[in-house]
Amino acid sequence: MLLDPEMCTHGNFLLSPKVTKVPSSPEGPIIDYILELSVRCGLCHLPFKFRGPFVGIVLNQPVVSENELTLSVPIEPSTESKKYMPDLKIGEA
Repeated sequence: MLLDPEMCTHGNFLLSPKVTKVPSSPEGPIIDYILELSVRCGLCHLPFKFRGPFVGIVLNQPVVSENELTLSVPIEPSTESKKYMPDLKIGEA
């Protein structure tokens, strides 16, 4: 039985991860991976919104869907070099 979202303490969470492989062309090699994540309360199933990231479709930075219910984040295998973020030393901008 689901709880009323107005009375729920939102104590448990349901995560729905999905990884999309992005090819260079329809038949080309995979060039990127995107993690799509949504979160719902495990007790009342109320969806949670992501605050902060830009809205849209971008392959090189985190973004949210128009309704703010899905976070999309570029990921890559840990054996690959960082494609988008330079290594910064403390004190550098």
